[in-house]
Amino acid sequence: MGRARAPVPLVVAGMVAAALPDLDVISLSAGIPYDAPASHRGISHSLALAVFVGLLAWCCGSWLKAKRMTAFLFVGLAAASHGLADMLTNKGRGVEYWWPLSDERYFAAFRPLDVASIGLRGVRAGTIWDALWSEFIWLILPAIVLALLYRFWWVPHIDSARGES
Repeated sequence: MGRARAPVPLVVAGMVAAALPDLDVISLSAGIPYDAPASHRGISHSLALAVFVGLLAWCCGSWLKAKRMTAFLFVGLAAASHGLADMLTNKGRGVEYWWPLSDERYFAAFRPLDVASIGLRGVRAGTIWDALWSEFIWLILPAIVLALLYRFWWVPHIDSARGES
């Protein structure tokens, strides 16, 4: 997209926001039951928390070198994407995406992503490699294709429509 459209601080904030929900694994070590809202894939994976993170980005728009609405949308959508991606996993108990409106945990109808054991257990068991490969195939590769389409097809079309070269 280029630094003019996506400044580095904004991109870094989006990356942090996309990974932020998985800090909830600490709750498992703290003895919080898996089914509790504050546990793994609970509140931290909700759309409500994504909106909150987006609002924080809105407040920090100038630090992120972006317009406030751009910061809100970019960082908020990055945070929201994590819960959506976890709904595509083939194990676990689902995602509390609509908390606080509902405590129900959801999965997508199509669940192609393999799950690794949490922490070093995933490395020792070898499940981490299957999970990383499925995330590459189903998430990263499509994102790269979309980014390339945006960069080499969409942007030139918009620029030519504006009379820019």
